[in-house]
Amino acid sequence: MVTPAITVPEVVQPAVDPSLLTAATPETSALSATAPAPETAAPRPETPAPPVTPPVGPSEVQQLRQRLAQVEAEREATATEAALTQEAQQVYQEEMAAGQTEADARRIAGRHLTLARRVHTRERELRMQGEILQGKQNAAVALGAQYGVNPTMLMKAVDLDDMHAIGQREQRYANQEKDIQMLKRGQVPAQNLSATGISQAGGPAVTADNIDALHLEGKVTDVAYRKFLETGQLR
Repeated sequence: MVTPAITVPEVVQPAVDPSLLTAATPETSALSATAPAPETAAPRPETPAPPVTPPVGPSEVQQLRQRLAQVEAEREATATEAALTQEAQQVYQEEMAAGQTEADARRIAGRHLTLARRVHTRERELRMQGEILQGKQNAAVALGAQYGVNPTMLMKAVDLDDMHAIGQREQRYANQEKDIQMLKRGQVPAQNLSATGISQAGGPAVTADNIDALHLEGKVTDVAYRKFLETGQLR
């Protein structure tokens, strides 16, 4: 009895575009197209050539890498499909040897192939998600050190540009908080007042000539200053 084969649509592997592997060379005819200046014309000073603007689109190397990655992915998918189909064929043969009818054996093998495809697809998705997550964590650690931000906060970003924006924002907030704290410390300096209400911090001694200025600076309390005005005494 001839074992019928489970047919699988043939996957044609795309070929790499040969134009990506070769670099275009300028036409030599363009050099001869430039006409020489007339002999009677006055010589002109040489002007610097304008800067060369790099192309906006992806470079040839990037295009080639993308194409090779696509070809490799398609090659892997083709190999995986061939392996799963062979496994389903083996299941079909085992079911036929066990006494199943041809229809039942084909149905069981087809169900096995469908389930195997789903499992493989899910495993590939999980692997890709893991690689993306690992790359995001690496970027968060690097940018966290750059901006002085907890990498966990950067993991909330949706992409790399958003990660930069969050890092810059948090760095700006931290700098503003430092400025506010410095201003608060500068506006209300620490004071060490004696029992008479006169500051004992470093600086000139309180005299009848400078007590007015020291009172305005907060180095003499209102009570001590009022006492000086009433009695003329510093102590």
